[in-house]
Amino acid sequence: MLDVGEAAVINLAREQGVTTVLMDERKARKAPDRVQVGIGERTVYDGGGVAARFSQSQAPGREQARAEGKPMNVTVGGRTRSYRTVDFDERRNAVRLIEQRLLPHRFQVVATKDFHETARAIRDMVVRGAGAIGATAAYGLAQGARAFRGRNLERFTAHVERVRQTLASARPTAVDPLNAMNEVRRRMGAGATVAERQALALDAARAFADEDVAHCEAIGRHGAPLIRDGTRVLTHCNAGWLAFVDVGSATAPLYAAQTLGRQFHVCCDETRPRCQGASLTAWELAQQGIPHAVIADNAAGHLMQRGEIDLVIVGSDRVLTRLRVKKANSYQLNHYAGID
Repeated sequence: MLDVGEAAVINLAREQGVTTVLMDERKARKAPDRVQVGIGERTVYDGGGVAARFSQSQAPGREQARAEGKPMNVTVGGRTRSYRTVDFDERRNAVRLIEQRLLPHRFQVVATKDFHETARAIRDMVVRGAGAIGATAAYGLAQGARAFRGRNLERFTAHVERVRQTLASARPTAVDPLNAMNEVRRRMGAGATVAERQALALDAARAFADEDVAHCEAIGRHGAPLIRDGTRVLTHCNAGWLAFVDVGSATAPLYAAQTLGRQFHVCCDETRPRCQGASLTAWELAQQGIPHAVIADNAAGHLMQRGEIDLVIVGSDRVLTRLRVKKANSYQLNHYAGID
């Protein structure tokens, strides 16, 4: 009988057109039909019952989402178009966000009508990921500033501070939202009137979002040479374009290499307990048409020990000289890669 974690991974894999094997040898012999979905290209067993290799096949009739020059696309209802994780509707003064809690089952863009809703979206993880919540906070501050009515600069400044505090408290341990809002406020200071500062706030928020994309694109350019034809890549959690405004950090070299025509395969750790690897990274890669597989977290070391992984790419909130750990679950990857 499958445990809850295995069942969840298999369900996600099935919905994304991924054929998968998640079993140990004893389970496979006793009830192969219960633990196997489709036919894996290769089966790898761990004697401890950890399990296995996932192989990916394109779902029948699924349209490739990648478009030349615009790699971050989404195909919904047979139509493919580019999206940013975070954007702004100037006419409605609304922040537009991809509702990440619904993925991979449903794709939906939501609009927050005021800065209170924008703060709730950050707190409730409608949007998550360092770059994405930074841009959301920047747009949220501009949104709150633009909602102010009046010409009194002192009252306006007090209002903007209340907006900032509300957004900052949505994710108090995160640094990117604070940096983003500080930059927006700094640029607003050049305005002589309320109207000028409101306009500068939106300009600054957009500049922050564009800079986030530029940084990710630079990561892609630098990282693409690491990925050659046949490279087997392992990634953890989601440091993709859903975690940023566009492109992503850990995924940037993958998308850049794909644009160069290179053929490679990606293993995505499921990343318990929220399963961002299974539900977000795998969905991203499927949308971009990159061959990939979802694996149980504790299968990563097994595959690395067997020489099944050539390259590990993960996102990092902080990079230190001696220790490179994104979160607790990433430590085993560092250890297996010999960099702990």
